[in-house]
Amino acid sequence: MPSMNAAQIHLALTHLPVVTALLAAATLAIGAVARNAATRRFGLALLIVAGLTAIPTQMSGEGAEKVVEDRPGVSEAMIERHEDAAGVALALTVFGGAIAAGTLLAGRLGRQRAAQALFATALALSLADTAALAWVAHLGGEIRHDEIRTGAAAGSPRAAGEAGEAGDDD
Repeated sequence: MPSMNAAQIHLALTHLPVVTALLAAATLAIGAVARNAATRRFGLALLIVAGLTAIPTQMSGEGAEKVVEDRPGVSEAMIERHEDAAGVALALTVFGGAIAAGTLLAGRLGRQRAAQALFATALALSLADTAALAWVAHLGGEIRHDEIRTGAAAGSPRAAGEAGEAGDDD
């Protein structure tokens, strides 16, 4: 069986935090509305997993960049937008996972007021990091999929991210 290149590894990993964060947000919201402690705890565990999976996903991005950066239709500007958004999403997702872990710990220690406040924060962060991760995924998709690029017709130089970059030697 052939080995995977860095771009394939990055693409495989990118789905983990995106889907897990979405499931965490939905589960936390359901747990909050239903006032179900087990559902809330499961949502918090999912948020921790999302934070943990975001780390290797971010780390695999540099190798993926090296595989695609010189391909036709790929621009440094598109990659930079994706990287910048990924940094924000990573921070939100890891912070959300840490808050989720703190929420579970506070609950185990019997500090219910702290656990309730942390749960509300974890729920808000899960929504924020889900939105941030969705944006990162979209920007990453634009790097190789001109059919989803916004702001210009597919196939045009602007859609390919090449407008104003013809003389760049980055």
